[in-house]
Amino acid sequence: MGQPGTGASTLLRSIALQALPHGDVVIVDGGGTGEYACLTGRDGVLAVECGLTGALASLEWAATETERRLIAMNRARQAGHPPPDDTRRPLWILLDRPSAFTHLAAADGHRDPQSLLQVPLRHGRAACVTVVVADQFDSADVLSDAVRQHTRARVVLGPATPGQVEAVLGAPPHTTPVSDVPPGRGYARLGTGPVHRLQVPSTPDPYDDETSEADRQAVLALLPPRTTPVDAESVPVEAVVAEAP
Repeated sequence: MGQPGTGASTLLRSIALQALPHGDVVIVDGGGTGEYACLTGRDGVLAVECGLTGALASLEWAATETERRLIAMNRARQAGHPPPDDTRRPLWILLDRPSAFTHLAAADGHRDPQSLLQVPLRHGRAACVTVVVADQFDSADVLSDAVRQHTRARVVLGPATPGQVEAVLGAPPHTTPVSDVPPGRGYARLGTGPVHRLQVPSTPDPYDDETSEADRQAVLALLPPRTTPVDAESVPVEAVVAEAP
């Protein structure tokens, strides 16, 4: 949780880059600002969704996949076999500002995408499925009960009152929060453990014009290989239709 510009998207990008060498990633971007465009078409990135329809489809798949893994692992255990390999590959579901989809779904009469997080949040740990949710303080009341109850690690980034920090982490910080906090700095708590100070690794969007060349190359070097050619991503749909015989 944090205010706009305090580093939540940077944290999610950093988590994605650390997760991809070991597993698969699904990204749902409610902000729709293109913060995760650098991950599109990369090996291990199953989806980068910025629209409500795609978000619903991806999260429904994630819930079904979590259930499939649990059933397969249980059957293997009953038969005295080790869990199947495809149930042990880590799967990360990263959601940036899901509250934006909640408002949109309510307006359009669709299901709230957050409702599809119930199974991955409650049972994901046993199925090697991890859910990460980033949102803003002014949308805290829109977060679902499942997100509130079953998120085990909590992070507050940027300027925050002691009350805001305690509300998110479930415990007060050991130091008094200051009003001037650089992006990416804040507090973190794992489970019922102590509250720690946190500095998010600098992981800027390499496609952002304001990113320095050194930072751009550093992030690009961490990205996995492409499974989709660059040309295939860059040609607009309208151009493909216009050129079709």
